Amino acid sequence: MKQLCKWTVCAALAAALAVCGSTAFAGQHVPVAPNDKTPVLGSVQGKSLSVAVYSDGSYSIASPGILGIVVRSDVEADVDSHVLRSSAYPQHHTVQSKFKDEFGSGTKLVVTHTGLSDTPDLVCTLRLYKDQSWAI
Repeated sequence: MKQLCKWTVCAALAAALAVCGSTAFAGQHVPVAPNDKTPVLGSVQGKSLSVAVYSDGSYSIASPGILGIVVRSDVEADVDSHVLRSSAYPQHHTVQSKFKDEFGSGTKLVVTHTGLSDTPDLVCTLRLYKDQSWAI
């Protein structure tokens, strides 16, 4: 099921890029700050996507050639029929690292949403590839 979710996200991001038709190089900077000036905790950039994680628990996806942010959202998980939202957690920590897998190499950003008593931490891993136009 986890693998199916990854492929669904990949397909959605790839479709969005195909519709928009934009390309970029890994060294190109894409502005990712939202209009409300929420502080950015961490960000990663791939070939044609940028992802930023904010202090309110949300994240955004941006792409060169498209003005502004393409998507801004919270992370959610259904645990025991209860929806956990990243924005409900008081603390958000990011760790950035390099990775390499069967699709190529890139930068990974692991975000841990924590600090709610009697509630499990919510962890989101974002992988952007330096030679692919999509992310996981």
